Amino acid sequence: LVRAPYVKHQDDDDFIQPGILYREVLDDGEKERLVDNITNAMAGVSEQVEQQVYEYWTNVDEELGARVREVYATKK
Repeated sequence: LVRAPYVKHQDDDDFIQPGILYREVLDDGEKERLVDNITNAMAGVSEQVEQQVYEYWTNVDEELGARVREVYATKK
C-alpha cells in the first residue's frame, strides 16, 4: 500500500466507458431504444438545456448525439 496522489491519465473522462458501451456492446435495437428514452425525457426542456443534451450525448458518441438531435426534432 502506498499513499500517493492519483495521477489522472489523458483517457480518464466521463465519456470513454459510455462511448464504448454504445459502440461495442449495444445492438441496433438497443441503440434506438436508448435514443427514444433520451428524447422522451427531453419533453418540455428549455432551448438551453436542449443544446446541453446534444453536446453531452455527442461527447459520448457523435452518432448518438446526431441521432438524439434528429429524433427529438420530430418529437418537438
